[in-house]
Amino acid sequence: PLAGFELPWARFQEQTADWLELAASQHTMHSLLEVDVTDARARIKAYRKRTGCGLSFNAYLTGCFARAIADDPRVAAVRHGRRRLLVFPDVDVALPVESGVEGQDIPVPHIVRCAQRKPLHVISAEISRGVAGPVPYPAARRLLGAWLLLPARLRRRMLRLVLADGRRRRRLTGTALVTAVGLPGKGRAWGLPGGTNYPVSLVIGGLHLAPDGRASVALTLSFDHDTVNGAPAARFVRRFARLVESAELIEAAPEAQV
Repeated sequence: PLAGFELPWARFQEQTADWLELAASQHTMHSLLEVDVTDARARIKAYRKRTGCGLSFNAYLTGCFARAIADDPRVAAVRHGRRRLLVFPDVDVALPVESGVEGQDIPVPHIVRCAQRKPLHVISAEISRGVAGPVPYPAARRLLGAWLLLPARLRRRMLRLVLADGRRRRRLTGTALVTAVGLPGKGRAWGLPGGTNYPVSLVIGGLHLAPDGRASVALTLSFDHDTVNGAPAARFVRRFARLVESAELIEAAPEAQV
């Protein structure tokens, strides 16, 4: 039998473990839904051909997500201290992108600021730049070695203190999360986050193609139950699903090139 082999533990992975430990304390409720995207995919294809602009499917879902939040910003309210919430009129969406750090592919956040006010092709271009661009937070990477010398319990306590200020938290992490798990298109497959520190997040799962040619995508919406109750969460789910299925944002997209 094979004895196995060893791999180096990436130091940045310690940061992920710290973040997930914080997320474990959040009381999260999930909504798993399947949304028909046949019209949206056809319009995205026609839009690319008509304008020459790049427009990704994930950017389309991100734009719909941001605009649905803007219709009721309270679903993305951020904790501010122990007894207050901050509600922001703009939606800053964080998207984890893989970047090479110390020989390892590590997810780092790229934040699309004011995403509800940006055209879809601009969001698509920002995501592409985040994937291909330099790894963010260079100062934090330089201090990483010293930071990881601290005990994990102390690091996580300090992170809680940093994130307790809602305005600072928005600046550092955004107010909502979108992530895609790249699940296969055969059958229906949802992604369920193991933990999130965001008041509302979207996980893009598998794309299912039916025999009649219609397409649907498996989506998971997660809410911080400490800040969002069931009824407004349900209204948000319905509003978001209608927006995705209508594909109206693609019709409103401008003709201009990026």
